[in-house]
Amino acid sequence: MELDQVLQALRNADAAGDAESAKRLAQIAQQLAGSKPQEAPTPPKESSILGEAGRSIGQFLSQTRTGLESAFNPNEAALTGIKRGEALDQAVGQGPSLEAVKQAYEQNGLLSAAGTALGQIPRALAGQTGPIGAAIAGGRTGAMLGTPLGPAGELVGGIAGAGLAMLPQFMGSNVERQAQEQQAANQPVDINRGKAFASAVGQAALEGIEYPTGVWQNHGQERARYHRRCGA
Repeated sequence: MELDQVLQALRNADAAGDAESAKRLAQIAQQLAGSKPQEAPTPPKESSILGEAGRSIGQFLSQTRTGLESAFNPNEAALTGIKRGEALDQAVGQGPSLEAVKQAYEQNGLLSAAGTALGQIPRALAGQTGPIGAAIAGGRTGAMLGTPLGPAGELVGGIAGAGLAMLPQFMGSNVERQAQEQQAANQPVDINRGKAFASAVGQAALEGIEYPTGVWQNHGQERARYHRRCGA
């Protein structure tokens, strides 16, 4: 008997004053309602490799904008930047995460978890496109500007260029994180620019040192061309 039929019979029994039948039908209706299969929740949209690359570049540009705008109105810049990031995440879909690996392990064991982790690697690498590209481009530019001062100038210029390229983005990320933490604690948003900037400087310095390999990759040919132009 279908649930709709039971409910109709229950209404008829109740209208007829048949309390015993109504009680029995109500129990049957509860059993049928409890056994009715639940609709499976729609799985979240999963990002693609190109989507992760686009998210990385978009997030880098968005947080860089937040960092620059925070010089004027840090609270508004942080809140606007958070909204841009949320819209970007919604458009791209769910990215690589440790939670997906944990779920695969709990549901299907170690091999499934390992496969999930390996399958996420291409998207995870694509998700670093924005900051890595900016650091390498900034580092190579700094190295070229330091070329007249010799190898030491190239090295220092490369590190400085990579760090400076990342500084506004780190500033934007820091002020957005401050706002998110304050919102989570039900506190009014009140950005501490000094704290955010001090952290950004340290982060940029580490990034500048982290990317010397990328800065110097294929740089030898450019160095040789520079010296040929200068007649060295």
